[in-house]
Amino acid sequence: MSKPEKRKYMLALLLMVLLTVVFFSAGCAPRDQKAAEGPPAPAQKEKHTWEMQSWTWPGLEPKHSIVHDFAKRVYEASGGRLEIIMHPREAVVPGWEATEAVGRGILDMSFEWPGVMAGRWGDVGFNLFSPPPMSLREGWQVTSWFYDWGVLDIMREAFAKHNVYVAGITFWQQESLHSKKPIRGIADLRGVKVRTPPGITSDFFRALGASPVVLPPPEIYSSLDRGVIDAAEWVTPVGNFASGFQEVTEYVLWPSPHQEFATVYVAVNMDSWNALSPELKAIFKGALAEFSWRHAYEPYLADYQTIKKYIAAGNEHIQWSDAELKKARIIARDLWRSYGKQSPLAAKLVEKLESYLKTIGEMPE
Repeated sequence: MSKPEKRKYMLALLLMVLLTVVFFSAGCAPRDQKAAEGPPAPAQKEKHTWEMQSWTWPGLEPKHSIVHDFAKRVYEASGGRLEIIMHPREAVVPGWEATEAVGRGILDMSFEWPGVMAGRWGDVGFNLFSPPPMSLREGWQVTSWFYDWGVLDIMREAFAKHNVYVAGITFWQQESLHSKKPIRGIADLRGVKVRTPPGITSDFFRALGASPVVLPPPEIYSSLDRGVIDAAEWVTPVGNFASGFQEVTEYVLWPSPHQEFATVYVAVNMDSWNALSPELKAIFKGALAEFSWRHAYEPYLADYQTIKKYIAAGNEHIQWSDAELKKARIIARDLWRSYGKQSPLAAKLVEKLESYLKTIGEMPE
């Protein structure tokens, strides 16, 4: 064999050896290695189902439908990845226990008024998130105080200690007071047994000379009917009319000085919130912004329309004079200042409130 032929033979032999090694290695590769080289498995679709108790109930319109629409909006915007199952007030736990149930994981979410948490968590400062009677007098002021003045951050910090994330706030406007006798001014409240929740509204009625009686909402109608109490407040004219207050009282004071605006905070279990992706959190907050506006302003027209229903039912509509309201504001100011001396949280919120009121020219003097 000549040298050129020998060189060709050796190259061919080497090539055959290399091909054999490559083929053998591929054929003997471990199965898991083959799987790893295949297309990646599709990612698992994110899915969350939350149990939520509303502060509303069927028949309290339009607020109950607005809460329902919020849950529906979140479901649709998330493509079904975040489903909120809505329960009416009292359906899972008593209304005043809803926030604690959220913190413990019994519920994932709830809506509630912050004043009741002062007694449950032992800090009068929670009353001042309400906000205090006779302080913020327009809806935009409530929203601005929370979102522009740093109050929502303070609220989140306070609730986080109880494993609750405050996703946002809304409010209802101008509550009414229903009574068996006319209450045309502060003097007419002296000795009147007024149903009210625990907290700052109870203390305010006491400061005005009334005798506050704390009762849960389901007991208001029967207590008025049996004469256990002389007057009662709960929510705005629409909700109180749906509860039949016009049947067991003769006078409706609206707006009532005890609560020109009542904050409703959106409580979410901290673990449930943290489990959401950034995208779902953004979807939730977008729907919440729409809900907050609707909850605050859509029912307001219905309240005006409902006052006519009270009159048609034989009730007299009473409104206090500006002079009487001014006296009530001074009493309210002294009350919230007394709260500010009782805890660091309360002191911080009183400072926030008064600095804001001075900025917008609404500080009672």
